[in-house]
Amino acid sequence: MAEHLVGVDLVLHAGDLSDASVLRALGRIAPVLAVRGDHDRALGAALPRARVVRVAGHRIGLTHGRRPRVVEAAAVALSLLAGRERFLGLHRALRRRFADVDCVVYGHLHRPCCTREDGVLYVSPGAVCVPERDATYDRRGLRARGYLRFRRSLGASARRPSVAIIEATPAGLDARIVPLDGSSAPPDGSSQIT
Repeated sequence: MAEHLVGVDLVLHAGDLSDASVLRALGRIAPVLAVRGDHDRALGAALPRARVVRVAGHRIGLTHGRRPRVVEAAAVALSLLAGRERFLGLHRALRRRFADVDCVVYGHLHRPCCTREDGVLYVSPGAVCVPERDATYDRRGLRARGYLRFRRSLGASARRPSVAIIEATPAGLDARIVPLDGSSAPPDGSSQIT
């Protein structure tokens, strides 16, 4: 992954760290700002739930993106029933977390996304470690099985390991998803945004 981040000036991490050493490793590439995900409790890291970062005159909201369990469960259930993703106003909900931002970076679903809605750029990098490829992922329990079934509904290319690169200039923000598995095509449902 490090080779894909060569030359970046700042690393934003949207939570769900697998190990505290990840922040140290990323810190050797560039300064790191991170927020707490819903799987970070055991790390003991004191990370905020959300923060706003100023880059090249732009305000970027950084959050993990988790919503109340009832909303998450309804979105997963509807996605499974429909056989495709249903996010139930995810971007609107994320936007309400920040007063005035040009971009919202989030993680939670581990699903790559670059899209612009109502003048705000929404970026989810996907995930470096995807549960489908992780032999240590605990697949027991209804929640884990439901999540894996939801992930299968995303399509194969959306389940590839990936990161996002956001280029910030005074003229605006550009974002793209970078697959880490050597493929050149962006994951399903994502695109380069200019």
